[in-house]
Amino acid sequence: VPKGYDEGRIINKFIEFEYNRQELGYKQLEIGERAALTNIGILQLGWDSETTFSIGKNKNVGQMEFVTRDPMSVIFDPNFTDFQKGRAVFVLTEDSYESVITKYPEAKAELDAQMEKTKGEQKNNMQVYMNTSNQDDVGKGYYNKGVDPMVEGMVTVFIAFYKKGNRIDQIIYTDNLVILKAKQGIEPNYFPFVPLYDSPPISDSYGVGRVERVIKNALSLNILDSVGVTHTYAAQRTPWVLDTTTGLTPARVAKDLNSPDRIFPISSGSVDKALYRLEFPELPKNLQTIADKLERSIEKITGVDDKYTGRDTASVTTTGGMERLQSRVSMTDNTRIQMIEKYARDLTRMILDFYIQFGGKRTFITNSDYEENQKQVLEVDFTKYK
Repeated sequence: VPKGYDEGRIINKFIEFEYNRQELGYKQLEIGERAALTNIGILQLGWDSETTFSIGKNKNVGQMEFVTRDPMSVIFDPNFTDFQKGRAVFVLTEDSYESVITKYPEAKAELDAQMEKTKGEQKNNMQVYMNTSNQDDVGKGYYNKGVDPMVEGMVTVFIAFYKKGNRIDQIIYTDNLVILKAKQGIEPNYFPFVPLYDSPPISDSYGVGRVERVIKNALSLNILDSVGVTHTYAAQRTPWVLDTTTGLTPARVAKDLNSPDRIFPISSGSVDKALYRLEFPELPKNLQTIADKLERSIEKITGVDDKYTGRDTASVTTTGGMERLQSRVSMTDNTRIQMIEKYARDLTRMILDFYIQFGGKRTFITNSDYEENQKQVLEVDFTKYK
């Protein structure tokens, strides 16, 4: 625990330095986008002991790793709403063969042996793909083999964290069960993930997002829009009915139907029945009412409507409307704000835990005076917080 205001202030400046140096702002933009779409964005933390960088004459050994994960590739224990209480976490990734053997050279021999077993199925697929240039080639080469040549040389890698007693072990392995790395008792002793939720999870570690709750309404609105547009076109193109007993022929009608000042002589029958269009059914009169109800349901669930971004504010600066607008937006965003605050607290705590465990003495640059933009070199000794 930092002692005194100055010590805590220096640590805050160090976190700000790391935040900017590793471009965490962009990573959090990715996480926020995933949270908005799937209710959860996931940041995985780790420690890179190989990287070194210098600040002045001082060398920093090692640094934090921050990796944004696709929520669809991270598997939490479904029996717990708090994934930290779960039994395991699995991460599915893909990497190139060259990258895998560079990271884990000791596993190269076994990985080569396993890949050799399936190499025959993919042999020359890339060359066949490159030579396939037209529709006549479909059915030949890789198309009928079910193997995409563009994934040749890629390795599916699983990263597993699982509890064993009071510790958490980590194992990294491929889909053909080649173990790349195994570590007993990772530090810090918890699953190294920070989730950002759009809404709190209820029955599992993922929760149900606003998008999932409104997706059926959105699809229904798209269908209604398609019906309206299709009807407008179809109503102008209804089928023709031609009475051939009148002497008219389909060829003559097709040739001159859209030409003005043409004469169509008929030999018998009724004029109004010789050539006419079938009537197209009218759209239900309540179709727009249904669409409006679907839109209002989406707005109620998401909290996003015409006033959300301040576009429909009218004369808010003179009537007090701005205060009401801000109050309304705050109410709809309260849950999101609380989720962001929890994410920020958890991320800060984990960053400090990693640096206390591995960081040692760290040197960094900060601005001592923001107005004059003067640089200052500071040092934090994390070893005294262990």
